[in-house]
Amino acid sequence: MELMNNFSVPTRQSYVAIIMILYRIYAKVIKQFWILLIPFFVGRKGNTDYLIYGLIALSIVLAIYSLVDFLRYKFHIEGTDLVVEKGVFSRKRIVIPFDRIQSINFKQNIIHQIFNVVGLEIDTAGTSKKEFDFHALNKNISNELRDYIFANRKMVQSSPDKKNDEEIPISLIKNIIRLDFFDLVKIGLTQNHLKSLLLALFSLYWIIDQLKNIGVNIDKYTKVTEENILNLSLYLLVSLSIFAIIFLIIVSVVRNVLRYYNLVLNRIPNGFKLEYGLFDRNEISVMDNKMQVVKWSDNMLRRSLGLFTLHIKLASSIAVKQRKSILIPGIKRKDINKVFSFYFSNDTLNNIAYFRSDKYYVFRRIMIIFIIYAFSIIALFGFAKQGFGMTNDETKEVLIALSALLGYFILTSILKYRKMKFGINKELIQIDSGIFGNRYSLYTIYKLQGVEITQSPVQIRKNLANLIVFSGAGNETIRYIQKQQAEEIRDYILYKIETDKREWM
Repeated sequence: MELMNNFSVPTRQSYVAIIMILYRIYAKVIKQFWILLIPFFVGRKGNTDYLIYGLIALSIVLAIYSLVDFLRYKFHIEGTDLVVEKGVFSRKRIVIPFDRIQSINFKQNIIHQIFNVVGLEIDTAGTSKKEFDFHALNKNISNELRDYIFANRKMVQSSPDKKNDEEIPISLIKNIIRLDFFDLVKIGLTQNHLKSLLLALFSLYWIIDQLKNIGVNIDKYTKVTEENILNLSLYLLVSLSIFAIIFLIIVSVVRNVLRYYNLVLNRIPNGFKLEYGLFDRNEISVMDNKMQVVKWSDNMLRRSLGLFTLHIKLASSIAVKQRKSILIPGIKRKDINKVFSFYFSNDTLNNIAYFRSDKYYVFRRIMIIFIIYAFSIIALFGFAKQGFGMTNDETKEVLIALSALLGYFILTSILKYRKMKFGINKELIQIDSGIFGNRYSLYTIYKLQGVEITQSPVQIRKNLANLIVFSGAGNETIRYIQKQQAEEIRDYILYKIETDKREWM
């Protein structure tokens, strides 16, 4: 392909990269040491000139570091290799063959958008972290670099699981999914707000604890005591709880709108491209042969609206992070089927035989729960009888709490078992799970990296086993199935891995 830019000559990034490097360094420093600065601003009187001089000196040092980092960061192309030279105190030369590149993703925060540049991250096979990234490149240069790399990669054999063998023209981009403002509002309203509330409370407790550890007198700034709390009316407590819930819902909605603004999933030649974000614009492209597992899930709120979260993970360890894979919240089942129609042929999803785990799983789980409950009751009455400061009313309250926990764990065990099943055909293996929500995982068998059978002493006596499937995007376990069935599935998966000639790495 004809190039507008000469990539054979070592090239620096855009000058905007200096700002981005400096921003990243400042963000890391503040994230690590912000807690140490609080004593200088809270409850401290006197001269702070030394602090100001220190911050100025640090800023100068970081600015010089950012400039040197920018000047020594260059890239160019040698044949079918991408070469990056970088390093401030020591020089590094990274050579990446095009064939090893899994994905090239674009990111645009508000600074990128102002200067019409993009951040570019390159993910390669067999690494536990991203190989390298560009802080800021001209948008046209980034697009041309990505197109050139993918156009000159070794051609991968077309897979039978594609819908057809026809090559899609480069100019053809088909829109599959688009989320508008109201879709994002529904996503925010159906988030797990209880989880957010607990996280907020834990974060507040941690901050207060850290402030106390460094000598800040929290009691000096809050007049709330235990006596004050006991005197609060029930009405006020309920009002505060409602306010907290409403606040979390609003924050969740705003966060989802900003994060997933104008989310678009497009079909590109032999792959998908996801774009989303308002202030922090992201563009993620994945190829069909790199896709390892497709997951979709719901919760109780989203299930009432028929919404699912779709997650497509790549076959590389870095892709385990959500920001390196395709994640689409709040879509209908028909949209998931639309994605499947591009990735799988019509018959690939047919003839999936489904099986359930053995009932002994839930029986043993409930039996263990009852044993723990019984020992807890014995210990409770033993403490009460020995006079460890527990009144009859307190004993009754603890008993009620233990009984409530017993009911909860029994209920969740039953719900979990009812949703435990798996399905398999010649090409795919699907694993279902969940408790209050539903989770589904769909693996392409020939892309799996291994399989293992495990047995506990109890399972050996019952002739049961767990089957663990390993993939480049993680592993998953099928629990409590017949050992013979586990061995048959294991043998078939290993046979498929060894004999299937389709390339995906």
